[in-house]
Amino acid sequence: MGQSVACQPACCNDSKGGELDLGGSPKLGQSDEVMPVKSPQVANALGAEELEERDEVEQNGGKYKGQWKGKEFHGKGTLVSNDGSVYEGFFANGMAHGRGKLVSASGTTYDGQWDKDAAHGIGSYLDAEGVHYEGEWKKNEKHGNGLQRWPDGFTYEGQFERSFKHGYGTYKSGIGQVVYQGQFIDDKMHGTGKYVYKDGRVYDGQWQSGVTHGDGTMDWPDGSKYVGSFLGGKRSGEGTLNSGDGRSYAGQWLNGKQHGRGVTIDGEGKEVQQTWVQGNPASD
Repeated sequence: MGQSVACQPACCNDSKGGELDLGGSPKLGQSDEVMPVKSPQVANALGAEELEERDEVEQNGGKYKGQWKGKEFHGKGTLVSNDGSVYEGFFANGMAHGRGKLVSASGTTYDGQWDKDAAHGIGSYLDAEGVHYEGEWKKNEKHGNGLQRWPDGFTYEGQFERSFKHGYGTYKSGIGQVVYQGQFIDDKMHGTGKYVYKDGRVYDGQWQSGVTHGDGTMDWPDGSKYVGSFLGGKRSGEGTLNSGDGRSYAGQWLNGKQHGRGVTIDGEGKEVQQTWVQGNPASD
C-alpha cells in the first residue's frame, strides 16, 4: 500500500476570503504502509495434532520459532526477519494469516487480522510519526470504516478506500471541534459537507476536489450570509449576500465579485437595480 493520506484542501479566497486550512495537523497521515511479513500465519481450524512445535531455526536470513506443518510455518509462531522486523502471531501455509502483530525495524506497528501475508480485516496501525489508525483493512490498505488520530489530537472518523479518506467522514480539531463533516473522494472534500474556518466562517454546501463548488451557504461571524453558487472556491453565478447591517445584493457574481445584473438594497431599504463589472457599478 503506502498511499499518502493527506487532506489539504485548496484555497477558497473571495472578497471576504481566507485560506481553506484544515488546521494544525494534516498532512493527514504520513506513509501508512504495512510491510508484508513475507512468511506466515494462522489456522486453528486444523487440529493441533497436525502441527509440530519446533525449536528456533534460521530461514531466509531471519529466525522462526513456533509451529510447523510439514515444511511450512503453520500455527502460532514468531518470525524475526533479516531487516529486523518482528511478527508474532498465526501462520497458515507459510504466510501470516489470522491474528498477529508486526513491529517493523522503523518502529511502525500493526496489530490485527491478516490474510495471506497482508493486513486484512480489523487492525490497529501506529506509524513512526505517532499517527494511529484503527479500523478496517483490505490487502494492506485502509479500506472501510476507521478512526485515525494525529499526535496533536486531530482526528478523522469515517470511510476509507485504498487508504484515502473516501466516502462520508468527520474531521475534528485537537479540542474536539468539528472542522469538516461530509463527503470525501480520494482524500479531498468532494460532494456535500460543512466546514468551519479558523476565522469563524462556516460553509455548508457542495464541494469539488477540495474547494467550494456548486450551491452553498457561507456565514460570517458578523452576521453576513451568502446563499448561492460557487465556482472553484469563489462566488460565481447567481447568489445573494446579506450583510449584518441590513444591506444586501442579489444577482450575478464572478470570481467572488458582483458581476452582471443585480439588485442592491441599502441600510435604509432603498433598492437599486444596476449592472456591475468586477465588483464595481458600471457607468451609465
